[in-house]
Amino acid sequence: MAHKNINVSEALSRAQENGEVFLVSLSREQLQRAGFDVSTFGYFESAKIYLQYYNDEYRLKYVFDSNDSNVSEYYEKSSEVGGMENMIAIVASYLCQNTDAEGRQVDMAEIEQIERYNSQHGTVFMYKVSPIPTASGLRMEVFYIVTLYNNVTERIWGAGQTPESALQDAIFQYSGTGSNLDENPFMRMYNELYAPEEEE
Repeated sequence: MAHKNINVSEALSRAQENGEVFLVSLSREQLQRAGFDVSTFGYFESAKIYLQYYNDEYRLKYVFDSNDSNVSEYYEKSSEVGGMENMIAIVASYLCQNTDAEGRQVDMAEIEQIERYNSQHGTVFMYKVSPIPTASGLRMEVFYIVTLYNNVTERIWGAGQTPESALQDAIFQYSGTGSNLDENPFMRMYNELYAPEEEE
């Protein structure tokens, strides 16, 4: 079955909607060049890599073409790779190695943490994702992601074309948990960043 090339934002969205999305199939050598430690997985020629959304957290799933059933699959959670910022960077690095039938690469992206806010429910992070299209790739605009880290997992709650719209999306999504606005960590961050401007 052929897989359609996707970009970082599509991968994140599809994983959250469907539970899993295919990223790329890499040879052992390509995986090693990408920084993955292949030494503990025995002999394999290639691995299929998926992005999953499981228990409110993103994780990478590696399926090796190994004869050893004990190392045929491996999972890597965002908390195990240094947080959501690093997870997005890893996904981007894998996607940039994916090519279509004509050998064209899909987009890469730069990820930058631009805001953080400490609340009683955890730490809110805002990331700026700047897609870097290849010569023949899809031109995408910069977008923003808002996450909440509770010292165990870091989950994406909002996304948008501006920091404010991403935060508003997070406020709306978090309201679905049944908490009131006073307990919403994204509402508190929004009030701190934007309420003073609205009052002027």
